[in-house]
Amino acid sequence: QAQPASPKHRAPPRERNSARQVAWLKALIRRVSATMAADSSMAVRVLLFGPAREAMDASHVDISISRSDAQAPSVAALRKAVCAACPQLSQLMTSSRFSVDQELVQDEAAIVFDSKSEVALIPPVSGG
Repeated sequence: QAQPASPKHRAPPRERNSARQVAWLKALIRRVSATMAADSSMAVRVLLFGPAREAMDASHVDISISRSDAQAPSVAALRKAVCAACPQLSQLMTSSRFSVDQELVQDEAAIVFDSKSEVALIPPVSGG
């Protein structure tokens, strides 16, 4: 069994929360906050159906969309991001609609979503 160190062999107690440590932590917090603010984008997977799926030759597209002031983006912002990222869908976008969590979106400016939402692009359908 180890014997406790004698008092003369113990390390002197460290100064806790010294001014230098506090300054270093504050600087670190500022850097992390600035990095988080600069990287205020999120990825969203958009499911594709029908002609949209055929145009992209994929069942989904992953879109990076920016968030303003850490707010969730709107479907209207997503529409712009999809148009920019997927020019193959440009002809379909004017007549296509979005759904969020299996609900057809009526007001794209009012509806927001997060990275966990199920988002789909619903192209126009025909038939009976």
